[in-house]
Amino acid sequence: MGFREYFDTQASIAEDLCNRKFVLNACITATSSLDALAEIWEHDSSDDARALGQEFGGSVPGAARMSRFVHTFLTGDPRSRRISVLRLAEDISRFAPHIAPSEVAALLAARRMPPNSLLDGSTDCDADALSLQAPLLMSNPGVRRLAVEYQYPGLLYAL
Repeated sequence: MGFREYFDTQASIAEDLCNRKFVLNACITATSSLDALAEIWEHDSSDDARALGQEFGGSVPGAARMSRFVHTFLTGDPRSRRISVLRLAEDISRFAPHIAPSEVAALLAARRMPPNSLLDGSTDCDADALSLQAPLLMSNPGVRRLAVEYQYPGLLYAL
């Protein structure tokens, strides 16, 4: 099986799973294929990979690589810039509770999801909108850089 045939087959499998209402399985299949393509893109696009490496100080997190890959090919699609705000706020609350705790708490309260529910992207927004909702949080350069990693799940949840 050739390179293109493999990815075409993966896309067909994901589409079939989605049509049969196995949405989570479809997302997993599509995500793993996109991740593999992003790694190939990073390897073959040395200028982009070098710039991304400089941005992140060497090692590039997989989610950031995927986010940049998606932006490269979906430039005009605003969904490619949406951040999974709920997941970002959950992780900041858990791993860096000292960063803008009142804003993080407000983001979490506004985006409460029923237990065991799948995210649907309705609470996602781009970095500019998030900066208006949580200016102190998004003024932190580390959080702003981290938010890029949450654009990738934001796009997938929106599909």
